[in-house]
Amino acid sequence: MIKIFRKIRQKLLSQGLSAGKTSQYLKYAIGEIFLVVIGILIALSINNWNEQRKQTKARQLFTESMLLELKKDSTFLVDIINELEKSVAMRQDLKNRINNPLATLDTIDHILKYEYNPGFVKAVHLNKNTFSTLSTSSQIALFKNTDADHIQTYYQLVLKMENFQEGQLNFYRDTFSKFLEKVPSADNMEAYPLLEPGKLKDQIWAGVDMQAARLQFGGITTLQNHIFITFLRMDNELLEANQKLIHHLKGNFP
Repeated sequence: MIKIFRKIRQKLLSQGLSAGKTSQYLKYAIGEIFLVVIGILIALSINNWNEQRKQTKARQLFTESMLLELKKDSTFLVDIINELEKSVAMRQDLKNRINNPLATLDTIDHILKYEYNPGFVKAVHLNKNTFSTLSTSSQIALFKNTDADHIQTYYQLVLKMENFQEGQLNFYRDTFSKFLEKVPSADNMEAYPLLEPGKLKDQIWAGVDMQAARLQFGGITTLQNHIFITFLRMDNELLEANQKLIHHLKGNFP
C-alpha cells in the first residue's frame, strides 16, 4: 500500500496536478486498495473453507472407520461374555455338587478324572487400528476436545483391560502347567479327549497322589473361577463403554 501511495504522489508531483485532480486520484487509489483488500479476504475465506471441508471429510472417514471397528468389537464382546457366563455357571454347578451334604471324596475324584475341563478363556483383544492412526499422526486434533476425550478415554480403558487380562492368563497358564505335572486332567478337554473312561485311563490315574491332587484341584478351580468372574465383569464394562462411544459418535457425526 505504501508503494501505491508513493507512486500516486510521484505521478501527481510530476504532472503538477491541481488540488481537485489530486483528490480524484486519491479516491481512485483508495478504491483500488479497497478492491485488493477485498480480494485477499475472499481468497483467504475460500482457502479456509476448503481446509475446513477437507478436515470435515477426514473426520467423517475416521469416524466411519472407528464405528465399523467398534461394532465388530461389540459382537466379539457379546460372544465372549456368553462363553464366560456358561463357564461360570458350569463351575458353580461343580461347586454345588462338591458342597452337597451327600458328596464324598469319590465325588471329587470322579469330577477330577472325568469331568473337569481345564480350558482357557480368551483375553480381549479389540480393534485399535483407527485410534492408533489418529494418535500417531496427531489427527485426533480433527475432533473437538470433548469428542477426543471420549475416544481417548475409551481406548485407554481397552488397553488397560487387555494388559490386565493377558497378565492374569499368563499367571494361570504357569499355575496350570505346574498342576499338569502331577494331575493328568488335561485329557478331559472337550476339544480333543485322548482317552475315554476305561482301564487305560484308570491305569494312568493309578499313580497319582489323589490327596495332593484334590488340594491342587481346589486351588486351580478357584483361580480359574476367579479369572472367569473377573473377566466377565471387565468385559461387561467394556461392552457398556463400547456402546456409549458408538452412541456418542453417531450422535455427533451422523
